[in-house]
Amino acid sequence: MRSGIIFCSSAAALLLLVSLVNLLSANVVQADEGPSHGFNDKIAWFDDLEAGLKEARARNTLAVVLIHKSWCGACKRLRSDFVASESIVQATTPFVMINLADDKEPVGDQWTPDGGYIPRLFFVNADGEPLDVYNEDGNPSYKYFYSSAAAVEAQLNRQAEKLSN
Repeated sequence: MRSGIIFCSSAAALLLLVSLVNLLSANVVQADEGPSHGFNDKIAWFDDLEAGLKEARARNTLAVVLIHKSWCGACKRLRSDFVASESIVQATTPFVMINLADDKEPVGDQWTPDGGYIPRLFFVNADGEPLDVYNEDGNPSYKYFYSSAAAVEAQLNRQAEKLSN
């Protein structure tokens, strides 16, 4: 009888472990699905460059292009920072937000002016031309790298103020 109890306990523990792994896996996949790629679903993201630029032209405003990779540690930290920030949602509203992950990274020298590091964030006009807007408080060797949602939000607010003038 005792071996039956041990077997049931082991089977129950294994079933619980498999269920937990499945649950965690489902949450990881869900976080990366959709145009937000886990960067705060409350932000109106486009995950296609051309569609986002078309919207920027229609709204006559700037677009913000975030380039990142799903496997990147710095990108994951920035993603969790975006999710934790309620105020960044409001700061994004004057802009068309474009979120390009993994194989959606655009090709061309204009997207790697100081290297192909990730994440990179660009402010672009409606024609998709990157503007000379970068993280002035960051590392000058990686001008388009933002380490926190607060740094991105500060830049969004500066650019929104310029748009309103």
